[in-house]
Amino acid sequence: MKRLYIFLLLVVLTGASISAKTIFIYTVSEGTEKTLKTSVPYMEDGIFKTLFDAGHIVFNDSSIKPVVKRGLDNYKEPEDFLTAKAGGASILIEIHLYYRVEDEKEIPEYADYRLFNVISGKLLTDGVSRIVSSGEQETEEEKLENMGKRMIQNILDFL
Repeated sequence: MKRLYIFLLLVVLTGASISAKTIFIYTVSEGTEKTLKTSVPYMEDGIFKTLFDAGHIVFNDSSIKPVVKRGLDNYKEPEDFLTAKAGGASILIEIHLYYRVEDEKEIPEYADYRLFNVISGKLLTDGVSRIVSSGEQETEEEKLENMGKRMIQNILDFL
């Protein structure tokens, strides 16, 4: 009987480890270096919390410049795909965070996102996540974190 329980435990643990994916998140902040450092980390906190709670392995990078292609003269790939492959990720989430300017201050407004299978390069889904207020007094940081959570909730079915 003890062997049966150990066997069942191993089967369950093996099944659980198969469902975990390694995900690379690449964020392009369409603002300045300052907004990259003050806005993106809060949005990514919501993303990371949601993905970690779902059991995935996640790593990230961000930039204020658009994604460029690198490689050989006759074959180039987007830099975020190359980084995802180098890190062993099977999924890439590419995010572009946009801002509006109010009183000479950049305020995060929305983010476009795209979910890719890294090996095939196939686009699995895409969408837009906006900053919304829940009616309660939320800080900008909380709004960004909630936007990141909503974004990932929209794509969890595709993972």
